[in-house]
Amino acid sequence: MAKAFGKKDKWKSKKKYKIVIPENFGSKEMGLVVSSDPENLIDRRISYSIRDITQEKQKQHINVTFRIKKVEGDKALTRFDSLSVDRKYLMSRIVPGHTVIDLPFIIKLKDADMKLAMNILTAYKIHSSQKRDMIKKIPVVLAEYKNEGVNNFLELVISGRTNIAIFKNLKTIAPVRRVEIRNMKTLKLRPIAETTETITPEGPITLVQENLPSETPKSSDNKQSTQTPLSEQQPQQQTKTV
Repeated sequence: MAKAFGKKDKWKSKKKYKIVIPENFGSKEMGLVVSSDPENLIDRRISYSIRDITQEKQKQHINVTFRIKKVEGDKALTRFDSLSVDRKYLMSRIVPGHTVIDLPFIIKLKDADMKLAMNILTAYKIHSSQKRDMIKKIPVVLAEYKNEGVNNFLELVISGRTNIAIFKNLKTIAPVRRVEIRNMKTLKLRPIAETTETITPEGPITLVQENLPSETPKSSDNKQSTQTPLSEQQPQQQTKTV
């Protein structure tokens, strides 16, 4: 059947744009998006697994969502929006009879406010007092990242270094089996006049194989201080000239 006279084909008016992920992920082109007006692409969300971005199989359970912030020519530039861990992966790590702590926390970074959902698995069932102490300790550990930018903090989370830092602080309260940041979302972005980040990535994100131990960790020996006491330090003698 012939088309009605004067009727326009909508697909012919649409244009393809290349999706470019942020610089800390390597500024890779991850596919195409179609739109008749580039303004319609602003704030659109696109999700990928870490395996799709870095080809790391051990990180395929982590998904990252980007949001299109602007369009330049035929490229749709994105920024980080949220991170999530597959629910099936989390459920496979839970052991019946052990305590599971699953609570949201707010962290204020240098350039944004982030909402984190923490999943903590203990080595056995712990007392309610120990659980309360752990919940109080987590915001104290997260406060140490207040001078980090979103990109740097995201790198620490994906590489597992943030999980390890929380693990080491919580194991002093009770034996911990695993720590997982299962969800992270940007709540609010803040403009910064001077962006001097504590850890500046030199290139794309590099994943570090730092797996948390799956059993109850052993207590580490106390390290001896090598600093010389002030009382043993001899003052320098001044020589007088006649």
